[in-house]
Amino acid sequence: MDRITIGAALGGAAVYFLDPQRGEDRRRRVQSFWRENRDTAFEVGGGVSQAAESVRPIVRRVKRGFGRGDWTEGGRPNWVPGVTAIIIAAALGSALMYFLDPENGPGRRQRVRSVNLRAKHAANEVAEE
Repeated sequence: MDRITIGAALGGAAVYFLDPQRGEDRRRRVQSFWRENRDTAFEVGGGVSQAAESVRPIVRRVKRGFGRGDWTEGGRPNWVPGVTAIIIAAALGSALMYFLDPENGPGRRQRVRSVNLRAKHAANEVAEE
């Protein structure tokens, strides 16, 4: 992220949470939300970390390919990397909106947690055999 984006995000958050009329209520709601969903956030963070580790070799190969210029045709950049980045960003944004939806998000996050717990339980049973 560039500095302008980070600065804009921090400035927007400051205005939102330090609003003299509604800021206190917003801070209280965020604190409550964090207390209720802290474990889920850590589980998601662990899953993202595992996914990043599994993707790391592919990223290295892609970077090497970019370094060698394999992604260009006739000296001109190919459109595939740009479109791929847009698709990945859209998928990540959609996933965030899906799981952070104020109305349906808690149920969706709970379903993901229960699937994760069932998978861990099944893996433990297989390991015990």
